[in-house]
Amino acid sequence: MHFGLYLVRKERITADEFVAALEQQIAEMIPLGELAVDTGMLTRRQLLEILRDQTDLPRESFGEAAIERGAISDADLAQLLKIQSDRRRPFADILVENGVITDREAADELAAFRRQRERVVPMLAVR
Repeated sequence: MHFGLYLVRKERITADEFVAALEQQIAEMIPLGELAVDTGMLTRRQLLEILRDQTDLPRESFGEAAIERGAISDADLAQLLKIQSDRRRPFADILVENGVITDREAADELAAFRRQRERVVPMLAVR
């Protein structure tokens, strides 16, 4: 379960606050193409060519377009997605910045969330 959903279920934040923070988190994510250039997987020229091709197929994701062109592999895409996820701003930080919860509340709720997850994971392993 996502930390934000946990907070909604506990009625610590509203569904609207959850959605707003999630949208902010997504909007702040570093684009995969930028990460590909930063990590040396693509040159700036390759990136621009893929983006140009992608405009013809708006439903195709950047990763799909880059793989289709042979510019990156499935493993490269997986690595880029991992890097993107690792660099994502913590959800609790966004809630604090937006004044939805305090630093202390965020720390307490995050600790409780992690304790709950630790109890659930061993139960799943027994099955």
